[in-house]
Parts: sequence; structure tokens; C-alpha cells
Amino acid sequence: MWQTFSEEARKVVFFAQDEAVKIGGEVVFTEHFLLGLLREDQSVASRVLDRMSISPEEIRTKTLEQLAGGASLPVQEMSLSEGAKRLIDLAYDEARILKNKFIGTEHLLLALLRVHEELAGQNIHVDTGGRILNELGVTLDSARTMVAILQSAEWDA
Repeated sequence: MWQTFSEEARKVVFFAQDEAVKIGGEVVFTEHFLLGLLREDQSVASRVLDRMSISPEEIRTKTLEQLAGGASLPVQEMSLSEGAKRLIDLAYDEARILKNKFIGTEHLLLALLRVHEELAGQNIHVDTGGRILNELGVTLDSARTMVAILQSAEWDA
């Protein structure tokens, strides 16, 4: 499964797990993926957020506020929340839509926004990684447009 992930995307998954451990959880939520994306600061997802004038520090602050108050437990086995599982599925879908043969950080970013839209549309409140981005002005359409621009520029180079 992970072999189709770019090196940067694999790092984001590792960073997401690390963020969950730091906060004291056994479950990786979409918020942890968002924090993981911020740690891979030379990625396409990072460039998308930068071009949209979104501050990584502000994202991190808002995300940690959402995650505050979790009980610190000894970690025995890491698992993905339902939202995080859906995020992985949607990242594959985003790569397919963009006709990419790999899953990159940009696909994880777009998937974060799609998970939020799906859950909000069903009035389900599970994970908030995508909601945090929405609050800062990042929409699925605006992020998709920026990803397309960046990928086009890379292919033309």
C-alpha cells in the first residue's frame, strides 16, 4: 500500500504518528496528518499553503488547540481514526483524478479538505484537520487550483 506514496508523503505519515505520540494518543487523527504536513516544509503541500499565504505557525497553533486536553496514555499500538482512514482513501483518489502515479503531500492536503467536506455534509464531527484549513481560507477548489498550477510548472520545467 505505502509503496505508491512519495518519500515526502511517507514522511508525513511518520510525522503524523509522531505527533499523535507527542500528544499522548494511540489514534492518529486528520489533525495529526495536518501537523505532519507542516513538518515536511519543502513539499508540494507546503508550497501550496505558502502560495495561499497560509501561516504554518497559525495552522499549528489552531491544530494544537483542537487537540489539547487529550489524556496521555502509554502507546501500545497506533491506529488510524475513521477520518484518517478515509483521508488515505481520498489521497489515492486525488492522485487518480490528477493522473499521478504516486501519492504525494499535495494529495494528502486535498484529501484533508475532502474528508472535512464529507463529514460536514453528513453532520458528523470526527476529525477537524480540514476544518482548520477552511477557517484559514483554504478551500478544496482553491487548493486543487494551486496544486494544478504547481504541477503544471514542474512539468513545464
